[in-house]
Formats: sequence, C-alpha cells, structure tokens
Amino acid sequence: MSPILLAMLAAGAIDQPTANRIERTMDPEAMRVWAEAELQRAFTGGLNAQQGRLIDLLRDNPNPTAAQWDRFWAGEGEALWAATGDTLTDVASEMAILQASTADLAGTFSFINQQTTDWVHDYYINADVANPGAMGQLNLTSRTRFAQTFQDWRLGELETGGAADGLPQLIRATADIFGPVRGEMIAVTETTRIRAESQRQIEEGEESTTFWRVLTTADDRVCEICGPLHGQVQPKVSRTFDHPSLGAISGPPFHVRCRCSITPLTDLTRDIAPLGDDFVHDGPLPEPKD
Repeated sequence: MSPILLAMLAAGAIDQPTANRIERTMDPEAMRVWAEAELQRAFTGGLNAQQGRLIDLLRDNPNPTAAQWDRFWAGEGEALWAATGDTLTDVASEMAILQASTADLAGTFSFINQQTTDWVHDYYINADVANPGAMGQLNLTSRTRFAQTFQDWRLGELETGGAADGLPQLIRATADIFGPVRGEMIAVTETTRIRAESQRQIEEGEESTTFWRVLTTADDRVCEICGPLHGQVQPKVSRTFDHPSLGAISGPPFHVRCRCSITPLTDLTRDIAPLGDDFVHDGPLPEPKD
C-alpha cells in the first residue's frame, strides 16, 4: 500500500475497506486479483448450494422424472443469480471506477457506473444459453454434466464405485461441477468479460476512440487461441476479432480462463505497435470448459 494511504489510515482519515478500494483503482492488477477472488467465492458458494439442492431432491426422490428435473432446473437460474448477482454488480462498479479514472473521465463516473451495472443485470440474468457466463448457460452446463454423472452413478460405471456407495459417492463424483475449481474458472473468465465491457461503456461516447486492440500477456503461457490475436485492431463498433483458424471470435474473454484485454485507439494511435508485438505463440490449446 502506498505511503499516502498508510498515512491516511494511521490518521483515521479513511478506514481499511476504503483504503483497499482506493488502492485497487490505482492498480489494475490488484483490481483483477480482488475481482477474481470475490467472484470465485460467490460462484463457488452458489454452485455448492446448487449441489446441495440436487442431493436433497434425490434424498426425497431417488428417481426423478423428466418433468421433475425440468421443474428443478427451471428455478436454478434465479437461485444462482441470487448467490452471485450482488458480487457481479460490485465487481462491475469497481471496474467502472478503474476504467473511468484511467481514462480521466471521473466526472462521468455515475453515468458509466449505471451503464455498466445495467449491463450486468441484462447480461447475466438472461436465460439465453447463447450468453457465455450468464445464468442460463452456466446452468445448462451444470445440468448436462450432472445428468451424465448421475447416469454413470446409477449404472455403477463411475471409477470409484456405483450407486451402492450411496449419495456420498455421487457428491464426490460431482465435485468438479460444483466445487472451487469450476468456481475459479468462472471467476477468471467473468472478470475478463466485465473488465472489457466496462471499457466499452467508457469509450462508447468518446468520438476520438475509433478502434480496439487486443492485448495478451505476450509470453509463453499465452494459449494458441489468444496468441494470434495479440495486437489485432478492429473498429470500435465490432465485438469480434479475426482468428486465423477459428474465424470471427468474440471477446475478450476468448475462452475459459482468458485474461486478455482490449485497449482503445484513435486514428493517430492505431499504427503504434503494442508491447510484445514480435510475440509468436506455440503453446497448447486450453480445454474449452466452463
């Protein structure tokens, strides 16, 4: 923490949460670390609760009908939003502060903050499974993966045993669907999505901003999805970039756990090469799960 913030804390001018928030707005990496941690906590909690409701359903009825499964999953979008919506909104608000201060647009923060948080509600509550990371798509993934594991469990085809082991066996077998690993995957991905969207909201009304450029970390950890996109420039109105093998690809994020970003350009700055412009990628393709 900076000496100024430490001095203000010592003098009682600000409290610790306020100091932490100010520090995040001054450091994009600190903001990302905080956002990922907050979202991982929220999504892991929401997914754990979802697993608990599934197990309760099976305790009461070990053989649900298709209609009963449909009724269960129909309410899960709202339940997952209830567990994660406040955190998604808080992260979006803090990202808006960061982007507004970076773009020297602090005077319009309230407007930008409202735009960004409105987008969060419109995007994530959506039951449309075409919205990556939204409640509908996340629940479809949970439902599909759980259905397969449940079937394997009933048939005794799980590696560590079958239905004779009881519900504890099913709980263990679905840990990757409802546990912290998937929570972390979602958190990293959605932090990237919210960061990019807050930038788009910031630059929407800026006439001088005419293009977006993709920035990766430009090191040997960058995957082969993102590597070829490094430095690519597209018009501001576009939400897609041209991948040499995948075609038009929307983002960031471009895949699960993507940490790429976009930066605004003007007609004057578009021809300035980004850091790492000589970067060439030769790493493996990440597994496209959410």
